[in-house]
Amino acid sequence: QALSSAMAGLGRTVLPLMLAESALAKNELAAVEGPMDARRAYWLLAPLPQWRQKKVRALADWLTRADET
Repeated sequence: QALSSAMAGLGRTVLPLMLAESALAKNELAAVEGPMDARRAYWLLAPLPQWRQKKVRALADWLTRADET
């Protein structure tokens, strides 16, 4: 929604580059400032029984390690 709003001329937004790079390459969107460092955030929601599954725990572990780099 933020990308669509910015492309419609409704104002500025801060987006991950991967979401905006196609519009930037096509000159459908202009970068006002250069890239900024930002901390990534992930939310992993699952019903309690699913947290016991190895694949859910593995994903949570991977996301936690990926955020530390």
